[in-house]
Amino acid sequence: MKILTLRFENINALKGSWKLDFTTDPFDGNSLFAITGATGAGKTTILDAICLALYHKTPRLEVSKSQNQLMTRHTSHCMAEVEFEVHGVGYRAFWSQKRARNKVDGNLLEPVAELAQLDGVIVAEKLKDVRAKIADITGLNFSRFTKSMMLCQGAFSAFLNAKPNERAQLLEQLTGTEIYGLISQKVYQNHKDAENNLKLLQAENKGVELLSAEQISSIEDEIKTLSAQEQFTSKQVDLFHQLQRWLDNFNDNQKTLEDISELQAKLTKKQQERKEDLTRLTCSKPAEALRAPYEQYQHALKQSVDAAATVKHIETQLELLKTDVTASTNKLNTVQQQVSKQEVEFSQTEKVLVEKITPLELLLTQQNLTLQTQEKELTLLQQSIASLNTSRDTYVQNKKAITQDIEQQQAFLNNNSALEALIEKLPFWQSKFEQLNDKSNERQQLDSHKEQLLLNHQDLVKEHQSLLSKLEEIKKGSKTLEAVCSQHENSKKEHLAQYQRNYSLDVLTGQAMSANGLTEILMSIQQQSHTWQQAQQLSSRFIKLKTDLTVFEQQLIEDEIAKVALANELSAMRAGFSKLNQQQTDVENLLEQQRAIMDLTDHRAKLVPDSACPLCGSLEHPYVKDYQVINNNEHEARLVTIKEEKLTLETQGKALNQQHSHLHEKINVAITQKQKVAEELQSLEEQWQTIAASLSCNLLPSNEQQINEQVNSTFTLLQATQALQTTLAEIEQAVDYAKQEFIDIEKQENELQNLIAVQQANILNSDKNLLESTKQIDLLLNEFEQLKAALFNDITAHQFSLPILSFDLIQRNDEQEYHGKTESLWLAELSEKLANFLTTKELIQSNEKRLIDINQQLILQTSQLEHATEQHAILLQHNTSLKAENTEQNKLRVTLYEQVGFTGADVQVVDNIRKNLNRQREANESNLKLLQQENQGLLQQKQHFQGQLSTANVHFNSCAAIETTVKEAWIDVLSASDFEDEQSFLLALISPELKVELEQLAQQIDDENKRIMALSKSAHTQQESLIAQREDFKKQGVDTFNNDSINEGLNANKALLKKQQMQLGSHQQLITQHAENIKKQQTVLTKIKNAEQELDDLSHLNSLIGSADGAKFRKFAQGLTLNYLVHLANEQLTKLHGRYQLQCQQSDNLALAVLDTWQGDVVRDTKTLSGGESFLVSLALALALSDLVSNKTSIDSLFLDEGFGTLDSDTLEIALDALDSLNASGKMIGIISHVEALKERIAVQIKVEKRNGLGVSGLDKQFAFTNTPS
Repeated sequence: MKILTLRFENINALKGSWKLDFTTDPFDGNSLFAITGATGAGKTTILDAICLALYHKTPRLEVSKSQNQLMTRHTSHCMAEVEFEVHGVGYRAFWSQKRARNKVDGNLLEPVAELAQLDGVIVAEKLKDVRAKIADITGLNFSRFTKSMMLCQGAFSAFLNAKPNERAQLLEQLTGTEIYGLISQKVYQNHKDAENNLKLLQAENKGVELLSAEQISSIEDEIKTLSAQEQFTSKQVDLFHQLQRWLDNFNDNQKTLEDISELQAKLTKKQQERKEDLTRLTCSKPAEALRAPYEQYQHALKQSVDAAATVKHIETQLELLKTDVTASTNKLNTVQQQVSKQEVEFSQTEKVLVEKITPLELLLTQQNLTLQTQEKELTLLQQSIASLNTSRDTYVQNKKAITQDIEQQQAFLNNNSALEALIEKLPFWQSKFEQLNDKSNERQQLDSHKEQLLLNHQDLVKEHQSLLSKLEEIKKGSKTLEAVCSQHENSKKEHLAQYQRNYSLDVLTGQAMSANGLTEILMSIQQQSHTWQQAQQLSSRFIKLKTDLTVFEQQLIEDEIAKVALANELSAMRAGFSKLNQQQTDVENLLEQQRAIMDLTDHRAKLVPDSACPLCGSLEHPYVKDYQVINNNEHEARLVTIKEEKLTLETQGKALNQQHSHLHEKINVAITQKQKVAEELQSLEEQWQTIAASLSCNLLPSNEQQINEQVNSTFTLLQATQALQTTLAEIEQAVDYAKQEFIDIEKQENELQNLIAVQQANILNSDKNLLESTKQIDLLLNEFEQLKAALFNDITAHQFSLPILSFDLIQRNDEQEYHGKTESLWLAELSEKLANFLTTKELIQSNEKRLIDINQQLILQTSQLEHATEQHAILLQHNTSLKAENTEQNKLRVTLYEQVGFTGADVQVVDNIRKNLNRQREANESNLKLLQQENQGLLQQKQHFQGQLSTANVHFNSCAAIETTVKEAWIDVLSASDFEDEQSFLLALISPELKVELEQLAQQIDDENKRIMALSKSAHTQQESLIAQREDFKKQGVDTFNNDSINEGLNANKALLKKQQMQLGSHQQLITQHAENIKKQQTVLTKIKNAEQELDDLSHLNSLIGSADGAKFRKFAQGLTLNYLVHLANEQLTKLHGRYQLQCQQSDNLALAVLDTWQGDVVRDTKTLSGGESFLVSLALALALSDLVSNKTSIDSLFLDEGFGTLDSDTLEIALDALDSLNASGKMIGIISHVEALKERIAVQIKVEKRNGLGVSGLDKQFAFTNTPS
């Protein structure tokens, strides 16, 4: 990181705006420079400005919205800006703060900061973001920056004289190696977590309970018994389900028979109601045979009429169109004549415009432009003359006013000539007041220190008393703990006695008097409770299986009945489907024959009497006259109906077949389930015998209530025993805790007694410190009074009034003799008077210069006024003659326009006239073109209608011939039919819609009759099947078919089956839980093994570097860092002075010692070094720290503040040679010092000089910054 430029304004004593560019002269030739100046002038302020711009604070002061002691007094704003370079990329860091309303007494506003690249790209704009980005880019936070690039006052020896622990923390902060302490803490925490994890896994392993082999065998036997019982009960349930279905089917079939009788009655009634319509359908069949010839005749007649109307319409339109063509042709000829006449007139007008009017208008335009230019020049000359007159008057007035100001200012200087003495005395008095203020502040600090010592002394006495009180409380606590232990033992005995009274157990022997002793008893009770729970589950499963077996048996019976019914219904449907297939074949054959007959219709029509038939060669054609048209509609409708019936039967048959298959599968599954339930019931009975033997009881699996009571009582005993064990464990834990607390109290008592002895020694030391502080205060008072007397005598000697000190150290009784202003107001008033005096002098000199300038301006403006007046007269005469000539030309222009027929100024424009002529030409051409297009269109329409008329006549003749032929054929067909005339035929013919409706009605009645017959047959077949099934149920032992008795038996068997299934599920759950517990235990054992291995590794690592506060690994790592730092410092010491070398102490790798090579390599403590030696060693450490901290960023700039004053001349030369070497390596080095030899040695200097009488300082003029607007 390299500092390129520094710009700041109003920082501390350096008032104004300043800029140091380290890339230009004089810094570019020599990068080693010194910052020199008197004490308090503001040398360190330059370094403060760098810190402010980068980190918004300084090593001495913090800056915020509430306080800013860095802003120069009596200013409203301050700022600092640094341009720096990192890895070849330039950045600009800016910081500023203002007061409200830009007033010196305004409140401080929020500081503003910005970080940007030198090319203008903004990187960050918020204070926090700017600081973070700078630290990220440079690798230096504020602490590292002040330890590596900027070594401030008093910071040289801070690291050298630090304690070992403080030195480790400082190294950690500087190098950013906090990670080692964090690693140590993390290792310690991971080791602790691994120990806790292992304990939890071991506890989890103890809590896993497994069944014994005998228990597993017993449970499996019970499962077999319960399974057999469940199968039997399931069969019984199936039987009752079959009875229910049979009863429902029987009742449904009876209702179906009643519905069939009702349907037959409704169909008969419908046939009677529609008898008349059916008769009409029969009578319409002969008329249907003549429908086609009649419709052909009507169609031909309509076409002939339509063709005649079309011919008449086209003839009418053609006559109208001929009239329109004649009118359009006449209009076109007239317009063509008018256009030719206008074109001649347009040519004459254009000739006048080109030859006469256009040249004249060009001349007029030139004259008008000349007149406008002259008018503008005249106006400007008049304005110039007026402006010169006004300016001359102003100069005369200013001359008079300046003369008066000079007289008043000279009088002020004569009256206040005594103020000149302040130029020398005011800075001197100001420094003396500052010394008095420093003494006052030092006194206040000593008073505060003394008060703090008094407070500390009082605190020590109070703390001593508090320690004595704590000692008494600890002794009382010890007695209280003894009583608590006794109470816990009594409580333990009471709980044991209460348990024996409640459960009448004699098992609580001496071994069972503790929580651990109850474990064996608790396991025995748990085993007994678990066995009873198994018995309970087995009983529930046994009852459930019994119920399921009954349900399965009943369901099987019902399914068999339904299966027989479905088989019968399928047989009936197959017979009906075969019948429909035969009917479809017959109708299709009939339709095929009719189509063959209809295909010969065309041949029959072409037969001629006494001519040979082209097919058979016969000369006689007896069937031509007797042939009747065949109607296929009836047979086609019948075929469609048969196909629909087949599709319906096929769909119903597939559905029934699917139901039959499903029912067959269901019966097979029910038989299998019934067998399984029976087998499980048998197994459950065997398991029950085993459990009953282990429990020594005579209960049966069906005694569910007694089994539940035994389960509850055993569980209650188990809970009471577990509660007792928990209570005893808590009491024993409380006793152990009390004993441990008793040990801790004894330890605290010993520690308190040691602390009381230490406190007594501290009280004695505090008394000594108070006495020493009082002596220092008395000495400071004497120095203050002497300095004050000398200052006041000097002020009185120069005949100025004395101020009142705002920081007088002594509380006087004669304060009434001081009546005046405080020293700050007094100095400010004198400074203001001196400033006014000096300003007045400068104003006199400035006014005299202005007076000379005004006299010169008056002479110049008088000459300019005379010249402008002469030019105005000449230009006015030429303008008048040109106006007269322009008027005559305008009159001639108007005459020419009137000759060609354009009157009025608004139309006398050449361009407008030409545009108007062109528009008229275009309008004539457009109108002529439209008329031609219209005429051509009418001619085309006329030709089109003539073609249409010819086509329409041909069509009309064709239609008339067809009408005659078809009419004759219709008359022949009607004569050969049974109808007397066309009217009787029309009465017999019905509409196609009505015909379709009546045919559908007839078909519906026929279909309904067939459906009723099929339903009747199916219902009677079902009735016979149900009666046969009832006989089968009687053979199986069923003697009643009442719905209530069937439901009662079904519910009883279902309840038994549910109970048996629950018992079976409970036993199966125990087996499953046992298997899961085995897997869980194996998993936990594997985790324990892994956790033990992990803990072993972490224990070894924890013993090496782990600690709760991170000190173990931190101390080791920072010891290595310090060794490397000492190596770098020794390299710097070799350049600075060959006598001393640093080394780490063997007893403590964070403690430093000095090796004196001139004294036989004697090892010395760093505290034995003199001031100069300490500075050299500290400087070497500071330079080494700079190299160490710059591991991320190259440090190319270094600033050293003070420290060289303790060196002798030879040592100073050595230090400067070392700094020259650093400078030669490319580093820029700035030094702040008062040493004269150092100032002479360093050529490039930044001088900070105090300004007399103003209380502020400044740099050389070359560093002043002026913000020039762009």
